[in-house]
Amino acid sequence: SYNFRRGTYPSTITSLSFGSSKQAPNLLVATTSTGSVHVFSIGPVINR
Repeated sequence: SYNFRRGTYPSTITSLSFGSSKQAPNLLVATTSTGSVHVFSIGPVINR
């Protein structure tokens, strides 16, 4: 599973978009209620 963290102030995620398989398959973009945009690089799940 993934756990994404951003900033220190609470906000609500208003939109999530995954990169297309050809252009940017390992990106997740989140926009928040505070107006910020966060781009995460996601990779394979590592079992711990």
